[in-house]
Amino acid sequence: MIIPNSELLSTTVTNWTLADKYGRVEVRVGVAYGSDTERVREILLACARDHPRIAAWPEAYVVLRDFGASSLDFELRAYLYDVGWIVRVGSDLRFAIVNAFREAGIEIPFPQSDVHLRDIERIEKVIEGGRGDATGTTGEDPS
Repeated sequence: MIIPNSELLSTTVTNWTLADKYGRVEVRVGVAYGSDTERVREILLACARDHPRIAAWPEAYVVLRDFGASSLDFELRAYLYDVGWIVRVGSDLRFAIVNAFREAGIEIPFPQSDVHLRDIERIEKVIEGGRGDATGTTGEDPS
């Protein structure tokens, strides 16, 4: 974190971990379009509730962050008793989410693109070694 010197001199700086070590872990995950979004929320919250290092209060919650290019993008936010465990708990949650989604039949998609080819008949001829190639020549020997 970058704090400008002027802020340090003119305002009060709060050290959030001085009095306690509470902190928040955030886990982002995308699911396939068409997935049951309420079921996704239930599974994410269950994964948080089942982890022993996640605090019961404040309660974990889920946000639907965005309609992504290949997925519905969710984020699980949960609070830890000790922010020093953030990396380990985040990893544990990701493992649990993958397993729970697999059991529920919820797909975590990968980026996909549709390719549309123009003049497909001409391309097929080139591939088959027939007449006509992509440059417009006949493919015949000029002699």
